[in-house]
Amino acid sequence: MTDVYCATWKKRCDKAWEDLEEIDPLTRYCSLCQQNVKSVESQALLDRMAALGHCVAIVPDDGPIMMGLVIPSRLARRRDEEEPGE
Repeated sequence: MTDVYCATWKKRCDKAWEDLEEIDPLTRYCSLCQQNVKSVESQALLDRMAALGHCVAIVPDDGPIMMGLVIPSRLARRRDEEEPGE
């Protein structure tokens, strides 16, 4: 079960998780970006990976796996609060 409640994407990836090279059950390697992609199951891990600039994969309870770079939730909230009138 995934416990991720906030993900603001900096860059979405259109590759499929299944097409990436498996490093371990929670990590895959993307040859296009030349980076590891970490599957995250909690908001804390998502924010930690985002703060380090790592690509992540979010596996929702239903629906497709989403991958890419995310903005840490605390920065995304601050950005949303600063945007005028929306």
